[in-house]
Amino acid sequence: MLIGICYRTPTEKVYDFDIHSAFRKMLHEVADSNFMLMGDFNYRNINWKSKKSNVCDSCASVDTKMFMECVQDLFLMQHVNCLTTDRSVLDLVLSKEPDLVYDVRNFGKLANSDHNWITWNVNTWGREQSTTRVSYNYTAMDVQGARKELKLVDWQSELVGSVDEVWDKFKTRLLQLQDKYVPRFNHTKKKKEVWLTHKAIKSIRQKHKVYRRYKDSKHPACIKATKRAKMEVKKARLNFEKKLADSIKPDTKSFFAYVKSKSKAKVNVGPLLDSNGHSIDSSEAMSREFNEFFASVFTEEESGTVPEAGKIFNGREDEEFCDIVITQAMIVRKLEGLRDDKAGGADELVPRFLNKIKEEISFPLLLIFNMVLEQERVPEDWKEANVIPLYKGGSKSLLSNYRPVSLTSQVCKLFESIVKDNLVEFLEKHKLIRVTPHGFRKGRSCLSNLLTFFRKGTVSGG
Repeated sequence: MLIGICYRTPTEKVYDFDIHSAFRKMLHEVADSNFMLMGDFNYRNINWKSKKSNVCDSCASVDTKMFMECVQDLFLMQHVNCLTTDRSVLDLVLSKEPDLVYDVRNFGKLANSDHNWITWNVNTWGREQSTTRVSYNYTAMDVQGARKELKLVDWQSELVGSVDEVWDKFKTRLLQLQDKYVPRFNHTKKKKEVWLTHKAIKSIRQKHKVYRRYKDSKHPACIKATKRAKMEVKKARLNFEKKLADSIKPDTKSFFAYVKSKSKAKVNVGPLLDSNGHSIDSSEAMSREFNEFFASVFTEEESGTVPEAGKIFNGREDEEFCDIVITQAMIVRKLEGLRDDKAGGADELVPRFLNKIKEEISFPLLLIFNMVLEQERVPEDWKEANVIPLYKGGSKSLLSNYRPVSLTSQVCKLFESIVKDNLVEFLEKHKLIRVTPHGFRKGRSCLSNLLTFFRKGTVSGG
């Protein structure tokens, strides 16, 4: 990473050249690098907190406006928003990465200077310890073998007992099948770039082979091989990025994962400050602090104060909503709709595995779902979640600057979806939902709500 310190004197007459032009030229030279440029830039009348494109005041100089245009054209990030003097932000920190600099603090005047003392932290890709992570290769799964074994199971006689006992039996069998029929591999080597094609890799290997033979990078054969390898690599990357851009709507996750992989700043969690102001950096201690904090801000509803809803159903008694109908076809359809890129919950059952054996597990899931409805109780696994703290912004040492993301059981989500479909179908059929709500309804959204309001407003006003 390039680190630079800048001081631009407001007395421009000491130079025999255009200091502003030279400064902008320097920014263009380092714009494609991972860099951090800090110092006293002495550009006044810029509102760095503004989200608009025009952030310069009307009284700003021409050079100030040209500097701001340069920063915006190069997509640079300016991380200091607090005043560094009595009335202006003159001391800046520029970089290409929005997450490179965090926790910027202003400690007031520095000795007899008219500038304030500014500190900040920097995120960098430090050298990590080599660790081995084991993962399942579901692409090479023996699907036929797993299906054949599942067909031999007598689920009626095996799934007997309480809801928790039945769920544990089902989950244990699936996890055993996963270990038996899904091969595992170790993440020990650095993965190649996702956009590298077989043809590009072959051309790179050919370039290395030619160089080992001639030992001269200026040899015509080496120049030709290098030129061809560069062309194939460039072509592979452009084709991949074009394909990624074309499919951004149905597959936003792949797009943002690729963008994140290009970031030079690694966003870490912590270290945190506990209630006594002590620093915590161990994973176990930070997990406890997050758990206590997230639990403290969780809203618990008082069951005794739930208002009673008035009866608005005017149908016959035999048409009332009494039973939730669940069929194997429903379960298979829901399993097919699970996204393979989603993570599993505390039960460790991932959608990619469940989808491959959907026909064989639809019947045992039907038995489990009906048992949950009959006993009016869900398995304990469905109440647990893997909670991941996501950094929102501000100081990384404050617990309030993180929000929790819960990864719950995919089977529980499937059951909830079926129950919701039954309930919504009944409400829609008997027109028990007013036409005004647009949230959480099929075919409706915030956009449809705004359009409806706009149409009614223009009709009544015209």
